[in-house]
Amino acid sequence: MEGKYDDIPEQAFYMVGTIEDALKKAEAMKKAVQDARKKAEILAEASGLKLDSIEQITEGGIFSYDNNIGNIYSKAAGFDIGMETEEAEAGTVVQAAKLVVSAAVSITFNAE
Repeated sequence: MEGKYDDIPEQAFYMVGTIEDALKKAEAMKKAVQDARKKAEILAEASGLKLDSIEQITEGGIFSYDNNIGNIYSKAAGFDIGMETEEAEAGTVVQAAKLVVSAAVSITFNAE
């Protein structure tokens, strides 16, 4: 893997299990930024302004694993959601599951 994934932001690897998951997260992050820029451009135009530079970006996201038997475990911001603390610390459970990745960004733009 020497350098093969150097173009993927480090944050995409946070709280994911595989390279494929990291690539999905990176793509979701890119789409979230593109969507935020489009929305900001519409709002700026409606206000008679033009976007200049980015002041700040804050990123967040949720990864859900659904094992199709009624148990859904999610991880967000370093916490296990849907599991008791003891259950969350019990170790790694490996099972087939559907992965749902979402990314959310909050971007503050400078406008003129």
